[in-house]
Amino acid sequence: MPSGEIKSAPDFLREMRTQGWSRFDSVVPEPELKQLRAALDDACAQCREVQLRNGLPNTEGTAHHVLVFEGPFMDFLTRYSLDAQIEAFFQSQYILNSFGAVVTHKDAASYAMNLHRDVRTFTGELKLILNMLVMLDDFTLENGATHLLTGSHARPDRPSPEAFARDSDRLTGKAGTICLFDSNLWHAAGQNRTDTPRRAITLTFSKAMIKPQFDFIRFFGEERVVKMEPRLRQMLGWDARVPASLDEWYQPVERRLYKPGQD
Repeated sequence: MPSGEIKSAPDFLREMRTQGWSRFDSVVPEPELKQLRAALDDACAQCREVQLRNGLPNTEGTAHHVLVFEGPFMDFLTRYSLDAQIEAFFQSQYILNSFGAVVTHKDAASYAMNLHRDVRTFTGELKLILNMLVMLDDFTLENGATHLLTGSHARPDRPSPEAFARDSDRLTGKAGTICLFDSNLWHAAGQNRTDTPRRAITLTFSKAMIKPQFDFIRFFGEERVVKMEPRLRQMLGWDARVPASLDEWYQPVERRLYKPGQD
């Protein structure tokens, strides 16, 4: 990490257990933020063409699986390591589950503004998915900083809209801030009341046994992925592949597609 203070894994876990979220302030420097903002705007435009072509008009301002565009997105994934904290959360190695982006314009409506959590079933102490939000612009009360209901990761019931509005915290912060939160946490994007966009990249990580939302191995191709550095290969799911033949299944441990430690 080139800038910003990174809290220790024990401090991170303490906040995750009590709050359900933890932040790392001003981590990404402005030159890289500038590149990410430009890449995000381009990715949203390209994804919008596909969304409209395939009959999905209500997804404006969102881009999914932006790692396919590489560039600053691939650079971010390669350079910004919170491995100690994330592995402590899962108590195991992990993979990239999704890599999205969102830009919120003035008075825009988005499904992300609905009260939600990013797991279908409450998993309690079993940690399966972890969210990451990276602020590419300052997050303020005026431009719709995300609402987080602190502590709701430990409760199975959906809060009422009134309780959420009353008790949720606002995730304000400077551009370059990274927030990690338990996917059991109830949250919602805020409404942008300013004339400037609010941009963020949104990633999820999961235990390797959870199916990722996009097959990055198939997209990039095995010949390319096998040459990537080990950490990136692991994150893309290289060490948690599923055999497609008996010959691939019956292999010594060191040659298996699904490696040990991928709990």
